Amino acid sequence: MTTPKTHRDTYIEECHRNFFANYARGVAPEKCGVEEKHIGGLVGIVPIVAFFRDQPDVVRQAALSHLSLTHPGGRMRQAAALVVDLVLDLFSGTTLEAAVSARISAQTSPLLGHPFFKWRDDADEAVIGRRLSTACYVEDAVPAVVYLALKYHDDPEAALIANTNLGGDNAGRGAVLGALMGAAHGMAGFPPRWIEGLKSPPADIFGAVRRS
Repeated sequence: MTTPKTHRDTYIEECHRNFFANYARGVAPEKCGVEEKHIGGLVGIVPIVAFFRDQPDVVRQAALSHLSLTHPGGRMRQAAALVVDLVLDLFSGTTLEAAVSARISAQTSPLLGHPFFKWRDDADEAVIGRRLSTACYVEDAVPAVVYLALKYHDDPEAALIANTNLGGDNAGRGAVLGALMGAAHGMAGFPPRWIEGLKSPPADIFGAVRRS
C-alpha cells in the first residue's frame, strides 16, 4: 500500500486512508490514526482479549492500545471497553444472556442506555433501521449488536442471519456479534454447513478458551 501504482483495491476503509495520508506526511506510525467511530475497528481487539484473558490487569490496556493505532477516540474506547468486558464475561463461563442482561441492568456503559428488554418483543427491523441506525457508527451499531445478542443469545445461526438481513453495515456488526456468539458457544454453536467445505476452516479458539 505504500508503493505507487501497486494497490488496486477499489475501496479502502476511512481509517486506512487517514493512516496512510498521515504516514505519507512523515507522521510516526503509532500516531497516524485519526479519531474514529466505526464498528469495524472493534474486530481486531477480540484475538487480543483471547490471548490476554488470564491477565485482567493487561487485557484492556492491550486491546485499547491496539485499537488506538487505527481507531483512536473516546467513542471507540467506550465501545471497545464494552466488547472487552462482554467477551471476558463469556470466557469466564457466564452465558450470553446473563452477561448482556447484567451489564444492561448495571448500566456499565453509555452505549447501554436503551430499553433492550422491551425491544426483544419487537420486530428486528423496527429496532435496527428505525430506532437504531443501520450505519457503521458505534453509537448505533454497538447497541444493535447488544440487542441482537440479547434476543438471539441461544441461537448463533438465527442471530447472524437476522443481522445480515437488516442490511447497512452488517459486516461490522456481524463480526462483533459473531465473536460474542463464538465466545459463548464455541464452534459447536454454528451450523456445520457453514464450516464444512471451507478451504481453511477456522480453529475453535473460543471453544478452546472456554474449556481451558
